Amino acid sequence: MQSSIVWRLALVFLLSVARGPAQEPVRDALGRSTPKGTVLGFVTATHPQSGKNAAEFLNTSLKGEAAAILASQLSAVLDRLLPANLDKLSDKMEGSLDDGLSLTVERVGLIQTPDGPMDILLERVHRNGDWIWLFSGETLKRIPEVFDDLETPGINAYVPKVLARKGWLSVA
Repeated sequence: MQSSIVWRLALVFLLSVARGPAQEPVRDALGRSTPKGTVLGFVTATHPQSGKNAAEFLNTSLKGEAAAILASQLSAVLDRLLPANLDKLSDKMEGSLDDGLSLTVERVGLIQTPDGPMDILLERVHRNGDWIWLFSGETLKRIPEVFDDLETPGINAYVPKVLARKGWLSVA
């Protein structure tokens, strides 16, 4: 009986050694492994001194300057319209599982636009062998329009409305 217990313990020991130490899931170098990491990384990347490319946090096919402009517009929209609720974002790789959304979608928050409320969403995508969270294509499609609707304080308060209209040869 004792030899049976010894053999079982030896087998358990050998199996644990053969498996090696428990491996932690791979973490994205930019912090995009979790919804919270994606939003924090994006906010950090939008500052010129960060040396990071904010467009790497967007699920878009745009490249170069076009992607940089979209990232800048998203940053302005979030700064002006999104209530700061970073503590409510999931810091788990799988995101929030009880929010009623798809397992690959995470809600960052809700903003008010002239066309009504708009969800700011992240989506989990597979890139270069890793699962990462990016600002969703659905959200990004509306950002240029929402950005254009932002009220710009400053000079527009002093410019006659006829000159401040958007369009060809307009000031704004």
